[in-house]
Amino acid sequence: MEPILLAAIAVTIMGYIHSGGHVLFVDSVYEPVRKIADAFLKPNNIAYSFFKTDGSDFEQKIQSNTQLIFVESPGSLLYEMLDLPEICRIAHERDIPVGVDNTWGSAWLYNPLELGADVSVIAATKYLCGHSDVMMGIMVATEKAWKQIGALPEALGQASSPDDAALVLRGMRTLGQRLAAHGKAALAISQWLETRPEVEKVWFPELPSHPRHDLWKRDCKGSNGLLTIEFKKQYTAKQTENFIDALALFGIGASWGGFESLALPANVVGARTASDWREGHGPFVRLHIGLESVDDLISDITQAFSTLNQ
Repeated sequence: MEPILLAAIAVTIMGYIHSGGHVLFVDSVYEPVRKIADAFLKPNNIAYSFFKTDGSDFEQKIQSNTQLIFVESPGSLLYEMLDLPEICRIAHERDIPVGVDNTWGSAWLYNPLELGADVSVIAATKYLCGHSDVMMGIMVATEKAWKQIGALPEALGQASSPDDAALVLRGMRTLGQRLAAHGKAALAISQWLETRPEVEKVWFPELPSHPRHDLWKRDCKGSNGLLTIEFKKQYTAKQTENFIDALALFGIGASWGGFESLALPANVVGARTASDWREGHGPFVRLHIGLESVDDLISDITQAFSTLNQ
């Protein structure tokens, strides 16, 4: 869990909602945001609901008391693309602001404000820092939105230290070069994974097989190092855990965005409620492809695959 990112998201939500209102989330939002909804919105008489990751029921889910729409695009875990300009158009016709978790895009690959959003929230802990030694969340807003929510961080005592700010500025100097390297390596490994018999699907938005790849081509300037493997249905969660344990070059960790490769089970079933993922899918493992040699990482994944049938 990324507490500093959650703090920035919470400020965005708090800046727009009041008792009797409603918040509409995309189903692929960062899973801990659901804890904000349960722990803060529900006790304060604020309703919330989720729309499908393809946006097909978005307009129908808007209520007369909807005060904020909050999304993540590409989505958490499976990187589903939303038609953000269309969502913002529909929302703004009803005078509803739109907030976006833009940690995947890191303001380099994807720019929600240019696509019509009001607030963009980023975990600077990840790619902006790039060295896994800072925890920071940032909030970028239009002038109108900043007048609405800009006073809240100080009022709530949320501040970053000068040292942490300096470290993030250090990382941002190489952001473009690092993301290009992460994305190139992740694409090569994703294309190789698509050929493997153990794999049902590779979730990576740059692949033509990815849902709404057309929106990725239209709205994004590249990809990062995140990809998720969906294994064949014949494999169990325990077998994929053994696969992760067998990896030698991948650490186990949730906070991606540094130079190292990481692996983690992805609980898509627990992170989605607007669609049912319990049937028809195998287990999922999320990889973050770091800056190591692609050949070395492929060799490591290959030997880990050999443990699946043991």
